[in-house]
Amino acid sequence: MTAPRLGRIIAIIAAILASLVVLLLVLVKLLVSPESVKRTVLPKISARIERQVTLGDVEVSIFRGIRLKGLEVKEKDGSSPFLRAGAIRLSYRFWPLLAGRVEVDEVTLEEPMVRVVRNPDGSFNYSDLLKKEPAKVEEEKEKSRLALDISTARVSDGRVVYEDSSARDGKGYTLEVAGVGVTASNISLEGEFPIQGDAKVAGTTLALKGTVAKVKSAPSIAADLTMKIKDLGETVKSLPPAVGEKLAKMAPAGEVEASLRLAGEVKQARELLRGGEVKLGGVALNAGGMRPSLTGSLVLGSDSVESRGLTLAVGGQKLGVSLGAKNLISRPVKLSLSLEGDKFDLDQLLPAKKQGGAPPAGSAAREEPGPLSLPLDGIGTVRIASLGYRGLAVDGFALSWSLKGNVLSLDGIKGNLAAGSFGASARVDLGTRGFAYRNSLEVKGVQAEKLLAAFAPGADGAISGTLAMKSELSGRGVAAAQRNLTGSGSFSVSGGKLSGEGFMPTLATFLGVEELRALRFRSLAGSFAIKNGQVTMDVKGDGSDAKLAAGGRIGVDKSMDMGIELKLPPALSSRVARGGVAKYVTDKDGWGSVPLRATGTVGKPSFSLDTAKVGGRAMETLRQKIGERLIKPEGNGETQGPGRKMLNDTLRGIFGN
Repeated sequence: MTAPRLGRIIAIIAAILASLVVLLLVLVKLLVSPESVKRTVLPKISARIERQVTLGDVEVSIFRGIRLKGLEVKEKDGSSPFLRAGAIRLSYRFWPLLAGRVEVDEVTLEEPMVRVVRNPDGSFNYSDLLKKEPAKVEEEKEKSRLALDISTARVSDGRVVYEDSSARDGKGYTLEVAGVGVTASNISLEGEFPIQGDAKVAGTTLALKGTVAKVKSAPSIAADLTMKIKDLGETVKSLPPAVGEKLAKMAPAGEVEASLRLAGEVKQARELLRGGEVKLGGVALNAGGMRPSLTGSLVLGSDSVESRGLTLAVGGQKLGVSLGAKNLISRPVKLSLSLEGDKFDLDQLLPAKKQGGAPPAGSAAREEPGPLSLPLDGIGTVRIASLGYRGLAVDGFALSWSLKGNVLSLDGIKGNLAAGSFGASARVDLGTRGFAYRNSLEVKGVQAEKLLAAFAPGADGAISGTLAMKSELSGRGVAAAQRNLTGSGSFSVSGGKLSGEGFMPTLATFLGVEELRALRFRSLAGSFAIKNGQVTMDVKGDGSDAKLAAGGRIGVDKSMDMGIELKLPPALSSRVARGGVAKYVTDKDGWGSVPLRATGTVGKPSFSLDTAKVGGRAMETLRQKIGERLIKPEGNGETQGPGRKMLNDTLRGIFGN
């Protein structure tokens, strides 16, 4: 084919196409006019929603379609706009134009704004749109040449403003969702069609991609939803005041990225989740004077969650977290939670304990916590290779916990500390006011002085030695914990001494024996019982410097009333300041027995001789000595009546009754 012939063919084709374009343009101008669009579109919209609808200019272009400017849908009362759109673009098919029809198959909503209002009575400004059946539109006598057969719909750069005035506290709440973009194609009211969208709200971006089905009868969705929170604190500020203000006080921060799979009927919102993953990037908040943060992932199922590489960081320290939960929709939730770490120091987290000072105002009237009804059953463990607490290093710390029926159980609590070990268990009933509890504790081979230094700094150095102890305690309440505490136990300390400030120095001064400031013993053992805020105890000690037996009570306010039987060796008993009595209360080996009474407080005791016991023992000693030397027994071994009476009268005159 020659070049001139080819050129003529191309010219002919171009002329045909140009003619076709001109023809289409003429047809569009003839078939689509602003008046016909307004006459066709507006009545249908108004009839369906029964709201006032206004429209601005209408532009018609063969290439860009029909563009409706200034669309506005009023509120029910016509006072303000419910929906406003910068423009609506209608794209039509070309070939039906040749048949004299304009078939619009694609609609794009440009820069729309929707105002959603929740009224004080809880209703919404769109409630009437959902309740009414679409009104019927009278058929025009002349069939319209403009047909709406929408298969594709788009929303670009949309905005939704949500205003809530239903809060009981009267606080209004406004939330704005911007950058709304939606695309739906092959739209079918009863079939399934693809949809995708995105939006931004308060530092959070949302993206949705999937399918929608049965829009008219039973709307359902199957889609993937992605959510990215770059600033958790900013997102929290956008929440309703009832929730947001409380969370804002905890100063949340961090990043969250979630990928969720949704499927099901829209009306069953709680059951839409089918799975997904939530990634936490340093999600932190203030809690209990601390600022813990979580990093890692949570894998979601339709009714479950499980952690992956989750780490808890607090106070510059880290713990591995293993979390699992099932039965999330129904109740009770089944939870498993375990913590594990190599080294963790609780002292870095706990606030410094204030010394002295009055209790905070109103503490005496503080309400007891509980009862709780937790829709939760759980199990878990805590394992830390080296746990620091109050300056003590607890090696191999471990415990198992469980929660069932609102009863929290801690079992297998164990660890090694201060050259010894301990084991414990506890039960706390969260379903009762004050949280009733009971626990047991066993300590073996622990250095007593280290425990005192940690738990009773004021008694530092008061006792040393190797401690063993068992106790069973129960109680209820926080404000009334000391008053309600009951229980019993036993203890023993071997190879130690009693010393320190307070008790022993005061006793040494009272008796005038400086050696008693530090009393060494081979063993010190006793038992105790707690009831009504009082501790009753019996103690016996055996040492080369002294032997003692004590019994009495100590109050929760540290007041005490104790009877003490102190036995001193000959070298010390002869130096007791209350001298003259000692010689009457010594045994055959020369050990002197000094009966004492200790009152006051544990830190500031006051000692006195127990005169009743001194008198009784001295009287018995004199009876024996005088009877042996002055009064001859008769054949039956009994002293004569007059001699006995004279002896008793004399002793009563010396020691009293």
